[in-house]
Amino acid sequence: DPMNPPDITNVTMEPQLQENGAYTVTLGWEIDNEPGDLYGIVAYQTRDGYNFGPPSLLPIDIRGVQLSDVTPGFFGIYMQTVNTYGYVSEGVFQYVTLPYFIPGYGFYGSLTYGSTAEEETPDLTEEVEELPEDIVEVEAITEVTPTQILEGVDHSAAFEAAERINWQSAAVLAGSVAGVVILIIGGFVVVSKPKRV
Repeated sequence: DPMNPPDITNVTMEPQLQENGAYTVTLGWEIDNEPGDLYGIVAYQTRDGYNFGPPSLLPIDIRGVQLSDVTPGFFGIYMQTVNTYGYVSEGVFQYVTLPYFIPGYGFYGSLTYGSTAEEETPDLTEEVEELPEDIVEVEAITEVTPTQILEGVDHSAAFEAAERINWQSAAVLAGSVAGVVILIIGGFVVVSKPKRV
């Protein structure tokens, strides 16, 4: 059906920690282009699951992309195939929440995947391997990248996951601040006690 091109399938997402605390994120997929009428893949990145950056048009014959310097937090990609008749597929949305790495302490937050969760958690500290020929590099969006809401994208699960993670982070931060305040007050009490002679 030329009006309903097939989506990419078997999408995998593998993040790897870089020395600067950001991540290299590699996405892989399969595509059935048996009739030969698929032209390319349109990819939109998001940092909140709701607002998406400008589209990137990728060749149809590649089997993945790699993005460097992806900052910790929520990160997702929505991908649609485009055929030679100008029709786009329904689309596939893959997302991940990347934990912060604090040297000397380890990871802050947990690594979570959306919709196509991996059964095994990858080793984030593994060295990034050389790219295969059928994977291309794509520039990751940043906080200053203009974004917009995409119509027809089912991003509700990702948006809820991002909000849930933010509330968890806020609770941990509030607990940490409360602990520090208690330590400071306790220190003042101990120091201000009159000394007996």
